[in-house]
Amino acid sequence: MMNRVRVRTLTVVLLLAVSCTLLTACKKDDDFVHVPVGAHTDCDSAVFDPKLDGSPTVEITYAISPSGHTYTVDVKIMDGAALVRLLVDDASQAGGWNHNAQWDGKNGAGEFADPGTYQVVIDAQHATATPVTHQADIDVVRLGVDEISFGGYSMVYPKTSSGNTADHAISTPQWAIQSLDTNTGMPRTEAVPNQSVMYPDSAGASNHNYPFCYAAGSKVQLAPRLGSQAVSNITQNPVAVNYPVTGHPIRIEAEGYSTSDAGADDISPGDTFTFEADTALGASCAAEVLALDFTFSYKDGAEWIQIPGRYSTTHEIYRTVGAPRAVDYNGGGTPESFLYVPMVEWSCTWAAGCTNVKGVADACYQQLEDCGLTYMVLAWYTADMLDDGGGMCDGWNDFFDHLVAVQGFATEKYFYGLSANAGSPPEQKWASIVIKAPGINLTEPAFPTANDYRCVESVYPVPCYISDFNSSDDVDFYQNQHWYKFSSPSAMDGHCINFLDIGGVIYLYDASFRNTAGPNPIAGTFATLPPDGYMQGSGLSSFKSLYYNSAIDYHQGSVYCDHDGNGGTSPVVRTVDIRTSLFGPDELRLYWLKQD
Repeated sequence: MMNRVRVRTLTVVLLLAVSCTLLTACKKDDDFVHVPVGAHTDCDSAVFDPKLDGSPTVEITYAISPSGHTYTVDVKIMDGAALVRLLVDDASQAGGWNHNAQWDGKNGAGEFADPGTYQVVIDAQHATATPVTHQADIDVVRLGVDEISFGGYSMVYPKTSSGNTADHAISTPQWAIQSLDTNTGMPRTEAVPNQSVMYPDSAGASNHNYPFCYAAGSKVQLAPRLGSQAVSNITQNPVAVNYPVTGHPIRIEAEGYSTSDAGADDISPGDTFTFEADTALGASCAAEVLALDFTFSYKDGAEWIQIPGRYSTTHEIYRTVGAPRAVDYNGGGTPESFLYVPMVEWSCTWAAGCTNVKGVADACYQQLEDCGLTYMVLAWYTADMLDDGGGMCDGWNDFFDHLVAVQGFATEKYFYGLSANAGSPPEQKWASIVIKAPGINLTEPAFPTANDYRCVESVYPVPCYISDFNSSDDVDFYQNQHWYKFSSPSAMDGHCINFLDIGGVIYLYDASFRNTAGPNPIAGTFATLPPDGYMQGSGLSSFKSLYYNSAIDYHQGSVYCDHDGNGGTSPVVRTVDIRTSLFGPDELRLYWLKQD
């Protein structure tokens, strides 16, 4: 009973879908009435692309009347007089019932049929009846896109290749394939999203898949271009894509997107259309993979009928909390109008879900090692750091600020330096800072040459120092240490850091030594941001106790020492390294400079 209901339903469908069904007049022979055999596809599609994603098939449903008799049935795919595929071969099938066959768009050799018009032919025979043959046309086409432009913010790779440090700008289209098919006629596989954040996997004009970037809360626009090149899987020669199809306009749709081009309802090979997302991106920053599905429909009268299958692409999309802040990547004095891809990748990945400057800054700071760049590389600007694999402290505070700038925020960049002449001659307090920590992404300090250090660990201000290795000394002699000491009495030694003022609370970020200082910024080093110029005394008290004493191990300078352990003789000047925590802020004099 259920099958008979289906037969009636299908009969109605056949009458409606005359575009893909050939109906003939009834015949009477030996008092035996032959109702025409009908053929139609699932989704009532008379247009088919077997190379679309999803392994689409045409379902051919047919019924033979009258019931109560058994017929010998063939179902064939024909190209004129040539047999393409035999789907049902001499099958015994009962009349009055619903029967099905499927075609995957391939010939008998397992090759994809070329674009063109094919006939579904159904032959039904009975011993006492005149044979009945009916057919329906199916237009095989080749659909898909070969370029997609996304717009958004302009992005640049810092390298053209692994060995070439010239910038490589990402131009539209961000996604492209050479053609819809390979030279064997098989569907071309898209390039996966670019794997390197430093340079493009392929710098050519075709077969690339670069990321794109939009502000959170905006709507993504995309402009796909329809492919116009197909290749025969049978002959490996170029073939036409076989549309437009006469009488059946075809339209393209992007799932979740609305077209702004009326022409998308009547497409032709090579056309480009603009789509805008139906919904806005989320409000937080993120790096994610965007999957697109393009579907196609053809028009039959007033009805749009979906063509089986889809054309799918994948893309990496970054979204920023706000409009990125323009920054000077190379020290040329002019803010750049583009974003470096690795800065966007790292910022959007590390700070995913963040919506404010503190969240972004903390997240980037806590995962800063993941960039792989190292401290103590002779580079002082972000662009050079990306090319050379790291930088000095002046580069690192720029680099950290530029990560935050991707999301539209800013930190305050500062240099603090020692007053090289902070004592009365012959004393020089203090000439240099000494840092024992290795620096970010290093396991030991990377100072290029080892130095001898004479370190005072507990006695100050008048330590006893007679000679190296003297048991009476208050000085420990460290020979050939790879600690950081950059200056001399004639130059100002110092360090570069970042600050954030959040609701009156000042947070300090030391990107050069983040893996030494700890995973979190330090709060409360200052009540207000330091003004440019020298600072000494109580204004440095919190800064010294909360950060400086642990960040800077020693101060090196020429100080008075009890050279013989005899209190009755005058001290002499010696070059020693004094543990920073041994002296108070009154003896620390720093020069502050807010950087652009």
